[in-house]
Amino acid sequence: FGLLFIFIGAFQIISIYSYSERDPGFNKHSNNFLNEEISNLLGWYGANIASYSLIFLGLLSLAIGLFMLLEGIKLFLGIKSNYLFLKFLANIFGIIFINIFILSTNFFNNSGGLISLFFFENINKILFSYNLNNLFISLIHFFILLVGLYLIILSFNLNLLKYKKILIIFK
Repeated sequence: FGLLFIFIGAFQIISIYSYSERDPGFNKHSNNFLNEEISNLLGWYGANIASYSLIFLGLLSLAIGLFMLLEGIKLFLGIKSNYLFLKFLANIFGIIFINIFILSTNFFNNSGGLISLFFFENINKILFSYNLNNLFISLIHFFILLVGLYLIILSFNLNLLKYKKILIIFK
């Protein structure tokens, strides 16, 4: 499974890195895809993977590729990886939560993806129906960011206590 995960992760990262809006993808289908000029390094398949990833999850979908690549390397090297499916779900939900915060602050021209946009609009609809203060709504969005970061850290299995020594140096 390690090599398969490495391949999927590298494919995801390279396809998103070489994404072009002119390439075929979401809502841009053609019957003549063999003769089209595609600028994505991984061809038609890479263009579609990149397009769908960016449309549905935004630029942070790179984290999925990185997760798959790192987990693949662990598996290939024989390092046991527990709860792989749960860590994958934590990665996806972490991406969605961070994108909700990004959408609330208008960073990166609202490139949070359709899934995050759906949740963002519904959360805001609920929050604004209670006539809450804008500061309180911003605090809720910040809490969503913290939950998202926690889920990403959890998915990558980062033990922050190991890095405590490095943080002490900066005090």
